[in-house]
Amino acid sequence: MTWTLAMRNRVLLVVEDEGTLALSVPQSGILVCRVGGILSQEMAGRWIEVLHSRLQGGQVFATFMDWELMSSYDSEARRQLTSWGIKNARNFARGTHCLVGSKIVAMGIATAGLSLSLVGVSLTTYASRTKFETALAAAL
Repeated sequence: MTWTLAMRNRVLLVVEDEGTLALSVPQSGILVCRVGGILSQEMAGRWIEVLHSRLQGGQVFATFMDWELMSSYDSEARRQLTSWGIKNARNFARGTHCLVGSKIVAMGIATAGLSLSLVGVSLTTYASRTKFETALAAAL
């Protein structure tokens, strides 16, 4: 039930040979991202375009990233998203939650999290889907 609610109002779907990206805004102030496979630089760019247009009004988001099925990422994609997150930190004051399955992805998130923490972005990682979905359900 939580994922049915979380993925309503999809605002972006990118399907590539090696990965997929889906973004939704199920309600005001909640952004949900789901990635499977490899997060490419092009996916990151499209993600930033969508976020940038939605943040023009100064809305503050809680972000939930289901990256359990992400196997890897393009290093430039991580740099793009981290840099953009630092520049727009005020919009993520409600926190960022990330479910991870891959150790490589977890290491990248830890690295990005250090930089983001310096500008006040709270990044919580989960290895347990149950705990992640509990946090998401509480926000919805």
